[in-house]
Amino acid sequence: MKLNHPNIANVLDFHANATWQKSDGSSTLVACIILELVENGELFDYVATAGVGGPLPESIVRFYFR
Repeated sequence: MKLNHPNIANVLDFHANATWQKSDGSSTLVACIILELVENGELFDYVATAGVGGPLPESIVRFYFR
């Protein structure tokens, strides 16, 4: 949260003990990270199309995780 760089999405908020309501009515504790909006596309779109044949290669996952 202390890092501020133009090429990194900033963390706006973090909740370590949020409650997620499941569709079956039960709930579970989860951690939530709220990031700023990043324009010009979504990483999900890339991952959804690049990983069609299976999981992404570790080298690509490491690149985006950093």
